[in-house]
Amino acid sequence: VIAFKGGGWGSGILGALSVIIGVILLSNALIGATVLPFVLGAFLLVGGILAIVAAFKLR
Repeated sequence: VIAFKGGGWGSGILGALSVIIGVILLSNALIGATVLPFVLGAFLLVGGILAIVAAFKLR
C-alpha cells in the first residue's frame, strides 16, 4: 500500500521527539502548562510547512 509508505527518518525523529517532550511535560505539570502552547505551536508550524512542501512535491 503506497499511501502508507513514506515518512522515513523524519517521521521517526518527530515521533521520538514527541515522546521525549511528552515525558518532560508529564514530569513537571507547572512547566508543562507554561510550555505546552509553545510546543504545540511549534509542532503545528513544522507540520504545516511539511504539508505544504509535500503538496508541492506531489504537484
